[in-house]
Order: sequence, then structure tokens, then C-alpha cells
Amino acid sequence: MSDSVITITHPASFDDIAIGSSICVSGVCLSVSAFDDMSLSFDVVYETLRRSTLGDLVEGDTVHLERALKADSRLDGHIVQGHVEGVGTVSEMKDGELVIKIPKELIKFCVQKGSITFN
Repeated sequence: MSDSVITITHPASFDDIAIGSSICVSGVCLSVSAFDDMSLSFDVVYETLRRSTLGDLVEGDTVHLERALKADSRLDGHIVQGHVEGVGTVSEMKDGELVIKIPKELIKFCVQKGSITFN
């Protein structure tokens, strides 16, 4: 696997895109490298493909998109950056809670009541 370019459909609501705009694509913070009225493209390095699910995408897959927050107003809730260190798996649902297994080498980075996101 080598570096890659991911191209997605340009949502109409993303009306102020510029080269370098930060977009979270399925949980991963990426910067717009090219765009037009129909599509947005992102350069993705091997390390990002290896540490996230982006390397598993095939043409036609649906992705979750989030715009960067503007820092000119109140920010409520928990701020989680889209910088991915690895991929876990949902192993079961137990008493209404998801049980997620993560790679052993990432456990040392998990803290009680810390934020972990999943797609």
C-alpha cells in the first residue's frame, strides 16, 4: 500500500471550502487538496491508511463527514481531534453497552473517562 488520494462527492452545504480546509472523513482529520463543484479530494499518506479504516474504502462506499468547528463562538461538549492511532472492533453488546476491543499497544493511551470515538 502506498500514499493515496481519496475523492468524495462535494456536499452542497460545504459552500466555503478552500485548499487546506480541514474535513473529518469517517473520523480522520484530512485537508482538502483539490475540489470543484462536484468533488473534494484529499491526499492520504500510508500511515493514515494503515492506522484507520480509510485504507479499506472502495469506490461507492459511504463516509461520514464533519466540518471543523469555528472558534468564534461557544464550543459545548467534548472536543475530539480526528487524529487516529489505530482501529478497534466492536466485539459485543453487553447490558446496553458496547464492548470495544482495541490493539494491545494502544491500551496505555486510554484513560478512565477519556474520549474514544468510533465510526
